[in-house]
Amino acid sequence: MAPAQPCDSRPTVNKFVAWGGSAGGHLVALLGISGGVTELEGNDNDLKESSRVQAVVDWFGPTDFLHIGDAESDIHHTGPDSPESKLIGGALLENKDAAAKASPITYVSKDAPPFLIMHGDRDRTVPFNQSELLYAALKKAGVDVTFVPMKGAGHGFGGPEAITPVQDFLKRCLK
Repeated sequence: MAPAQPCDSRPTVNKFVAWGGSAGGHLVALLGISGGVTELEGNDNDLKESSRVQAVVDWFGPTDFLHIGDAESDIHHTGPDSPESKLIGGALLENKDAAAKASPITYVSKDAPPFLIMHGDRDRTVPFNQSELLYAALKKAGVDVTFVPMKGAGHGFGGPEAITPVQDFLKRCLK
């Protein structure tokens, strides 16, 4: 097996890594994948500066609002009072365009930065399949993506077994 190559050859000082968990995982995944999507850029910087990040660490974030209700969860994600429905302003399946627009998976392309996705395989809040779906979509697009299922973990985790993969990923990407 060949050693992993650095994610990007630019100097480290020009790199920005986005890392978040749960709702923050959703936001960093959306930020990482949607770089260059004009309708999501806003008007503040008139696109003079890129909003692209060079790597993403997504810990157990929701990624596909149209399929978040497909897996077992302690939350009724497609109901009108779910966190995802509140984010888009109405029940997910009654507002499919808005649900798709708020879903990182919608914007997957070969131009996405490297991703590290980690998710507890016993998460009862954000279904584990959300990370599986994003991983599969990124892999299919040819993106540098690593998926680390956290065995026995629920919604949230920590310790050396969680930090070591992040350190390894960042060392490789920021080299």
